[in-house]
Amino acid sequence: MGRRRVIIPTLMAEAGSDKPRKGAVGDQTSQRCVGCGEMYSQDSASKHTSCQDYSMANFSAPAPTESDRTIVYSESNVEKSNQVPEGATKRKPGDPNWPEEVRTAAKEPKNLLNQYILVAQIGKGGMGTVWKAFDRSLLRWVAIKFLTTADGNEEGVLRFKREAQLAGGLRHPNIAPIYEVGEARGQHFIAMEFIDGASMANAQLPMKDLIDIFIKVAQGIEAAHKKGVIHRDLKPQNIMLTSDNWPYVMDFGLAKALRGDSSLSVTGAVMGTPAYMPPEQAQGKLELIDHQSDVYSLGATMYAILSRKAPFQAETAMDILMKVCNEEPVPPRKHNTEIPPDIETIVLKAMQKKKEDRYASSQDLADDLKRFIANEEIQATRPGFLTHVMRRAKRNKSLVVAIVVVLVAVGVVGAVVLKPKPPVGPISGGVPGESEEDRQLRVKWEDDWGKLTTDLSYDRWKQGENAKLAELAVAHLKEIEAKKVPPDTVRSVVMRWFQDEVTSARKDVDAIFKDRSSWTQNSDKALRAQNWCAQAAIVAGGHEVLKKPAELIPEIVKKAEAVTGFKGTFNLRIDVVPYATWELKQGDRVVKSGAETPVLVEEIPVAEYTLVLKHSEHGTIEVPVKNVVVTKTYQVKGLMSDKKSIQIVPK
Repeated sequence: MGRRRVIIPTLMAEAGSDKPRKGAVGDQTSQRCVGCGEMYSQDSASKHTSCQDYSMANFSAPAPTESDRTIVYSESNVEKSNQVPEGATKRKPGDPNWPEEVRTAAKEPKNLLNQYILVAQIGKGGMGTVWKAFDRSLLRWVAIKFLTTADGNEEGVLRFKREAQLAGGLRHPNIAPIYEVGEARGQHFIAMEFIDGASMANAQLPMKDLIDIFIKVAQGIEAAHKKGVIHRDLKPQNIMLTSDNWPYVMDFGLAKALRGDSSLSVTGAVMGTPAYMPPEQAQGKLELIDHQSDVYSLGATMYAILSRKAPFQAETAMDILMKVCNEEPVPPRKHNTEIPPDIETIVLKAMQKKKEDRYASSQDLADDLKRFIANEEIQATRPGFLTHVMRRAKRNKSLVVAIVVVLVAVGVVGAVVLKPKPPVGPISGGVPGESEEDRQLRVKWEDDWGKLTTDLSYDRWKQGENAKLAELAVAHLKEIEAKKVPPDTVRSVVMRWFQDEVTSARKDVDAIFKDRSSWTQNSDKALRAQNWCAQAAIVAGGHEVLKKPAELIPEIVKKAEAVTGFKGTFNLRIDVVPYATWELKQGDRVVKSGAETPVLVEEIPVAEYTLVLKHSEHGTIEVPVKNVVVTKTYQVKGLMSDKKSIQIVPK
């Protein structure tokens, strides 16, 4: 589901000038007041005399206190403020209806930047600092990104402007838009949409919500790829979440245009964040970096958010890059067992070392995530053991030495800080407007539910270990209203868990059912699945949200019963005369049938049947088929005109 954003055209001055842009609407002799930022003509100049003390000559962006070498927004240093109503008119500087923090910041001359008022620094990255600012012309919050003085050389400026040009040409609900590129008093800046939220680096949300976010991010990156832009630095810190969990892809500082842009590339340079870059980027092979490189980084980002650990960790950047090129990531479910197996498979496919083994596009990745949400079979498959062995053997050759030489020669540019993620909190995260008492009730309910479902999960359930487990789960579900558990939590925590476990049982039984030759040896496994389904059916009665996923249970049980009841097969040869039609039945169910005899019917599951023979002149004869022996062939012979002559004998 997309979002529509209304962008109001602005009258902007030329970079580094107080004069209006050539061709601007209005009086061409007007100029911008350096104090309040408003445009005025000579006739109204006297009204701005009091503003002249606000001189931009005193402007300087305060130095940050720390450096990540990547732009990271933090919820802790961004103050919330009330949005100015859409359609509001211009106000004079210091208007009492401005947010208090804006009026306070406006008193300092150094905080005035053209029509913007700098309010608070909210980030620091390898190429610049980021400020929360207020646009007094359009009365909206914006983020201002400054190019740092150290990077103010000619190539740094070109890269900075290139970021704005590439990101400014992208239009997608999940990509933060660029409003303006400018220069003031020798400092280059970009004005972009202010995202009031936090990065996904510390996101703790229900699994379904996270997957929905990953789908949106992948679709946003796909939109960039269709415009010929690859990001090259995707990671949790570069995805911002609003308070309602809407994601925005940020920071195109390392973005590369798929067409052109060769003048800004340094052959062999390793740029990006080591733990999230694909092998071709880690090796400095810039000519190989394309849209599938972003697919890898998307997979690595999903890995880190879901498992709460970066895919590769080491003491130095070089060690991390060596792991990226030569080691397989630890399966994320080993870090977090609540990750669904299919999601782990999707993540690992996106992170394949060879580009041809990854998803062909970000959209393909998004589509597989959608299949999982819809309880459909995903397209990704897990590599086999032999594949892992062959890959490791191929990578333990001279390529490793070559990579070391390249990395030592050119160095590593990019973010390296890999901080441990905070401990896992409540399953569903916080609930807006929730009282402390309600929060404690909900968290206690979720913790108890987590313990119950651990023992009830399809993979871990043991028959006879706790006969009352399903009843306890039902009783717990009945407490939902009393414990004030919100509906979103019920859907994401309870229903998602139930769907995952029923799906696991279905896949297990389907795999056995497809191969009849394995039925005998897998009979115990099918019986376990059948008995687990009986417990799951009891749990499903505990809440209405489980009724829909529980509809799969009867089909699973039916197939499991076929397997557990299987005792082997026998063959039946029908040699009655004159020729007759026949049906082999179990009760009222027709198991096999044919229109003529003689015929050999092979591999009939051992059980009790009734063979019904029909002839147009001699009528119908029913022959009991029972007490058969596995692998034997039995013959039915006799005359249709003489019922007593029909007999069944072993051959």
